[in-house]
Amino acid sequence: MLIFLPILSTLYLLYYDQFDYEVYFAKNSLLNIPYPPYIDYPPADWMKGFDWLKINSKPNEIVFSDFTAGNFIPTYGGNTVFYGHKSETYNADKKGETVVNFFKSEDANEQKLFLIKNNIRYIFYGPQEKSYRNTGLVIPGTKIVYKNPVVTIYKFIVN
Repeated sequence: MLIFLPILSTLYLLYYDQFDYEVYFAKNSLLNIPYPPYIDYPPADWMKGFDWLKINSKPNEIVFSDFTAGNFIPTYGGNTVFYGHKSETYNADKKGETVVNFFKSEDANEQKLFLIKNNIRYIFYGPQEKSYRNTGLVIPGTKIVYKNPVVTIYKFIVN
């Protein structure tokens, strides 16, 4: 009984936390992606973007995305990311701010210079990235190489 009671209470708390998370996201109509990345099942169309990267890109080509996709891309797409797992990304807090500023920016030339400077080849534009700017990206040198109802992937070609 001394062992069973702590286990039962832990299971209850885990269930309650998951249920509370689901209700909160449902009530607030937040992103339909697993955020934080370890807490929910990812949507199929979102995962198809990672599948496309795995088949059509090289592992050493850097993909730019926000935190959640940045945690999934190395595992499912096989690519290096600009910003991913916080304990495995150098200067993660600053990079997180950089990602937000990039997607909010209206200066396409500044965005292009950023992509060149950081050797980025793909931009993963999913629900989290769209939450900063839902109008799509118009950056010189980028073209849409994959699109579904949830994800758009842009390829950046250095001129």
